[in-house]
This record gives sequence, C-alpha cells and structure tokens, in this order.
Amino acid sequence: QGETKTCTVTNTAYFGTLIINKQVVGGTASPSDFSIGYFLECDPQFGCNNSGGVQGNEFGEALLFVQGTYQIEERPIPGYTVSYFGDCSGRLNAGDIKTCTVVNTANPTAN
Repeated sequence: QGETKTCTVTNTAYFGTLIINKQVVGGTASPSDFSIGYFLECDPQFGCNNSGGVQGNEFGEALLFVQGTYQIEERPIPGYTVSYFGDCSGRLNAGDIKTCTVVNTANPTAN
C-alpha cells in the first residue's frame, strides 16, 4: 500500500523516407502537370496499407512511410513516355532514405 512504481515506455520508430523527383524532357508540360501515385503495404505487425498520390515536383517530394513494400506509378499524360529511375519499388526499412525519379519525355510529333 502506498507504493510508487515507475514504468518506462520506449517507442521505436519504424519509418523510412521515400523522395520522389519529377523531371520533364521536351514538350510544354511542367512537373506539376503530372500526378504520381504510390501504394505501400506495411509489414504485417503494423497492420496498415496506404495509397495516395502527390503532384510532380522537380525539387522532390519527401514521404514518410512505415516500413514495408511500396510501388510508385504515374498517371499517364498523352504525348509523353514515362521512365522510372532509382528506387521506385521495393522495400523500405526503418531509417532508409530512398529516391525515385520519374521522367517524362515528350513523344516526337509526326510530320
């Protein structure tokens, strides 16, 4: 009776960062004209899945995700071909910083 007890709780972060860069080569579109989607399947112990999108940004858009597997996919715009470079799909672990670069190149016009 009358005892005081102390409990210590330790929180561990399980987050990694994914940076999505957007580049446009040729044509009249700008990076912000493109929408880039993502899907994250968290590790089972976290019980979460996350999907959404970001607007293209030539300076990079940093997303903080719970560790798990992810995939980046862009919604196409007619007249451009999309290419993916770097870490645009795979596994993101706690503390990771990965970069995906999405490049759209204007298709040549027929004469």
